[in-house]
Formats: sequence, C-alpha cells, structure tokens
Amino acid sequence: MPYLKFIPIKALLTVCGLLFTAVLIAAESKLLPWDYDSNIYRNDSNNLTKDIQWDVCSQMALSTANMAGAVATYPETPELIRELFLEEYPLDNENFYDVINQKKIDLAFELSHLWNYETMNNNISQVAWDWCSQQDSSHFRDL
Repeated sequence: MPYLKFIPIKALLTVCGLLFTAVLIAAESKLLPWDYDSNIYRNDSNNLTKDIQWDVCSQMALSTANMAGAVATYPETPELIRELFLEEYPLDNENFYDVINQKKIDLAFELSHLWNYETMNNNISQVAWDWCSQQDSSHFRDL
C-alpha cells in the first residue's frame, strides 16, 4: 500500500496545522489591559480605588482611540471636533475627570496620525492606558 508512507507526513501536517491555529486563536483572544475581563482588581474590596482606576483607564483607552479617529477623519475641522469633544468630555467636573478629559482631547489630536481603518488602533489605546494607569490611584477615589 503505497499511500501508507504518506500517513505520517499527513498526520504531522495536521498536527502542525492544529497547533498553528491554536496559537493564532490564543494571540487573537489575548486580553488587552483595557478589556473589561482583564481587571485584576474587580470584586476586590481591598483595592477599590485600583478597581475604579482600571475601569476609568479602560474607558479612556477606548474613547481616546475613537476620538483620534474623528480627528483623522475630519482633519479640516479641528475647532469643531474640539468643541464636540468638550461637549462629550467636559472640563468643568471639578474632579480628576477634568484632567482625564483634557488628556483624552490632547492625545486624540496628538495621535490622530496613527489612526487607520484597518487596525483596532491599539497603539493609541496603549498610550492612553499607559498614561492613565501611571497616575496615582488616590486621584480616582472620588470618581
């Protein structure tokens, strides 16, 4: 039976294909820091401010990327875009949200050149996440 000598090769190719597929699925499903399920402080009553910070930073990471998309899509109207951002993310909360909202706006304009339709724009979200997560958690206590 001449086809029997090909069975080990076919089996090896099948196993390699399955392993490659598993690696791809794992890479695609890797949680990003700003994903809801990646919050290691959720339901930890000893770290409530860190839990709040994680959630606020997650929202900031995603909204900053979306805002950068608006700036990139409408580069001819920066004043209008800024005005719309200020309506959605006001600077008169009289708490740390004012600092966060200003940083979102600044990063959206600063990083809009990185935004594109083909990617999930994780690079923009990562910059926002890094800034936010490095802030002192005491700032998030009353948010």
